[in-house]
Amino acid sequence: MVSVSNSTFSNATVDLDFHHFNNCLFENCILVYRGNGPVSMEGCRFLSPRWVFDGSALNTIRYLIALYHGLGEGGQKLVEDLFQQIRQGGVTNQVPHENIEQAHTVST
Repeated sequence: MVSVSNSTFSNATVDLDFHHFNNCLFENCILVYRGNGPVSMEGCRFLSPRWVFDGSALNTIRYLIALYHGLGEGGQKLVEDLFQQIRQGGVTNQVPHENIEQAHTVST
């Protein structure tokens, strides 16, 4: 993991994967997360950022959308339960959910 401290990024594209940012300022930046590795940020400030999800991160978002819209109420509950875990500050690799009783189609 690359550590970056007390830096200012202006009008730049910043790759987030495998970086720890401490007390950095991101001003009018494109912040790209690909889901290839961990990211951490402490005490950072963001002025007019643009967040971009690409690669594996984008595929995960597309999969959640497909679950939400393709599995009816059961898929919606599954995604909502995941977001509730996020709101509470932690996510496990399993999200409890109710049985999905109807056959549905999911595609990303």
